Amino acid sequence: MRGAVYTLLPGPASHNHVALSAVADADATEIFWFVGASLLGKTRSGTALMWQPTPGKYIVRAVDDHGRSDSREVTVAMAR
Repeated sequence: MRGAVYTLLPGPASHNHVALSAVADADATEIFWFVGASLLGKTRSGTALMWQPTPGKYIVRAVDDHGRSDSREVTVAMAR
């Protein structure tokens, strides 16, 4: 979703996750996840990566093992 806003709930940070998921072409076996220039991890197509963000604005990018990529701006806020 473009321009997504996720709201974290007060409480333990370990309970606040955002699931990142992408579906790639059939010839791709892995998807690498980046926030800014930092690698978060890798998954298989259609499998979620659990991200534990802090409040802020981010560019989240998914790159498959053939170099195809897409990115989204994501805003993370804290509920009051």
